[in-house]
Amino acid sequence: MLADFVKGTLAVVILSCAMPVIAASPSSEELVKICEQALLNGYRGRQAQMCTWYVIPCDCDAPNEDTPRVCIPDNVPSRKIAEQAMQLLKALPEYKNADGRVAASQVLSVVYPCAEL
Repeated sequence: MLADFVKGTLAVVILSCAMPVIAASPSSEELVKICEQALLNGYRGRQAQMCTWYVIPCDCDAPNEDTPRVCIPDNVPSRKIAEQAMQLLKALPEYKNADGRVAASQVLSVVYPCAEL
């Protein structure tokens, strides 16, 4: 009985390791729509929370070449950052199908660059 349990558990572990990782971020185009809806609703509610979550990068993530660091001053409101990101993403069609979080970081890194120490 224990042997069957161990075999079943190993099968689940092996299958889960072999499965591809699926990104949960919306595309840049979807993110723009979410943020536009949030702004139309006074930047309140679920869309505003989603927009903020995906647009404002977390500097806690491990840096990689796709997601540059972004240093946004504490006094800049989330709504303003969302507006800036939307304007830039709409103006740059090459980001249309890109991962929304990555695209937002890339365009905002130009507006809010980090000083390298």
